Amino acid sequence: MSKVMSGSAGLITAFALLTACAAGTSSPSPPFDVLSAVERGTTAGLEWRVELVHKGGELCTAARVRDDLVGLACQSPSTAESPLNFAVDGHTKLILVHGLVSPRVSSLEEVDVGNRAPRILPIHALPADPAHRYFAYAVVPGQAVDLIARDADGAVLMSGAAKLADVQTVDDGPPPKRDGP
Repeated sequence: MSKVMSGSAGLITAFALLTACAAGTSSPSPPFDVLSAVERGTTAGLEWRVELVHKGGELCTAARVRDDLVGLACQSPSTAESPLNFAVDGHTKLILVHGLVSPRVSSLEEVDVGNRAPRILPIHALPADPAHRYFAYAVVPGQAVDLIARDADGAVLMSGAAKLADVQTVDDGPPPKRDGP
């Protein structure tokens, strides 16, 4: 069973997103329209992908590990003014960090254990509407230290350190099946 640990006031927690938006594991007809794959890869031997989706009129990112839905990050009216609305979803030996980015954000930096130079993350835009931007990346548990959103002048708009620090460990296995939305 996956555990999703997240925190940080003012943002919707990944657990709340799972219970509010998730409809269970993968199925032939998901409860949302997939627009495109944001990122995909293999980390710690697990195949993962994050997709950009429309769910109930909202733009969301949907995280999947081995085709199982493990979380959603949806931009709701209460978070539309935030620089980032992101989820931290765990599954076995893998943490997926994904979400939506406001137009105020010029760059995103991922900081991990080891104090290496921050890695600049790609910010993708919806071709039909460049104001809708999103990102995703995967790390092994315990490696993610911070996610920093900066404006065009390099000023820090937001740090995701507190939310990432709440991620503990994850158990093996698929997420629980849920009935309904």
